[in-house]
Amino acid sequence: MLIYKVLQKAGIGNFHFYDLRHTFATRLAQKGIDIYTIAKLLGHKDIRMTQRYAHHCPESLRGAIQAIEVSDNLVTIKQNQIISNA
Repeated sequence: MLIYKVLQKAGIGNFHFYDLRHTFATRLAQKGIDIYTIAKLLGHKDIRMTQRYAHHCPESLRGAIQAIEVSDNLVTIKQNQIISNA
């Protein structure tokens, strides 16, 4: 089959079709797409299955925290006083 020749030529071993689904789900999750949308795109009826496919790398998790810290401005420090936006 052509796919096996291409994989061999590219030096990719132990490849399975579902690897593409994992990559697709993970990249969507890392771009901030919610888990329910990813589940719908993958055709999953149970969100737990989607959680098995969508993985976050440490960089994307760090980015999520930074997004909260920067965009929401939860705490403002002014003249040595902490003023909460709550």
